[in-house]
Amino acid sequence: MATYQPLSLPSGTTRPHVAGRLPALYVMVVAGGMSAKVGALEVATNASARLLRVQAAHRRREPEAGYPMRLAVVLEICDLPMGVDHDLDWEERWAEVEHLESALRLVLSRRLGRLARWTDWIYVQRPLTDAQWVEQIVDAWTEVGRIGHQ
Repeated sequence: MATYQPLSLPSGTTRPHVAGRLPALYVMVVAGGMSAKVGALEVATNASARLLRVQAAHRRREPEAGYPMRLAVVLEICDLPMGVDHDLDWEERWAEVEHLESALRLVLSRRLGRLARWTDWIYVQRPLTDAQWVEQIVDAWTEVGRIGHQ
C-alpha cells in the first residue's frame, strides 16, 4: 500500500457548501525524483489506485524508466465538496478543481524546475523528500490562492 503525506487545505472558493466528497490534488514522483506528476482526484482515497494506473500506463511506454513511482503528497481541498451526482453544479466544481490543479502545476514548475513535455508532469532541478514536497506544496498553494483572488 502506498504511503504519502496527507494535507487538507482550503481553496478560498466562494461556492456555497454542499454535501459531498472532497476532491484532492496529488504529487506523484518517479523513483529518481527528477520528474513529478501533478494531478486531480475526485476523492483523496483514490490516490493509491491512481498511482497503480499511472505506473502501469508508463511501464508500457518505458518499461525501465523511473520505477517505482511514489505518492509524495495528497492535498484534499477541504472547502470545495463535490455533490454526489455529475450534474451541472458538479461539473462547475470539477472545472474549478482542474483550474487549481493547473495553477499548482505551473507554480511548482516555476519554483522547482520546468514544465515537462507530457501533460500533467514537471521536471524538478533536484530530488525532494516527501517533507520538502509538503513544504513546497503549502507554499505553492498559498500563491495559487493569491492568484485566484486578485
